[in-house]
Amino acid sequence: MWVAGERRIDLAARLEAADVAFTLIDDIDQAVMAVPPGHLDVIANYTAFQSIRTRYGRVV
Repeated sequence: MWVAGERRIDLAARLEAADVAFTLIDDIDQAVMAVPPGHLDVIANYTAFQSIRTRYGRVV
């Protein structure tokens, strides 16, 4: 699991407290480049999804 975005430090603190493994990254581009071609699940709020869709287009 990768954690990115403006609130990544807040989310990282919560995941660490819950003993969930994660890697802190600067932005979604790092996650996209880190996975092999194929499926990538993204969990984000509405605003973040709009930014991702602007960068990568609508993917189904």
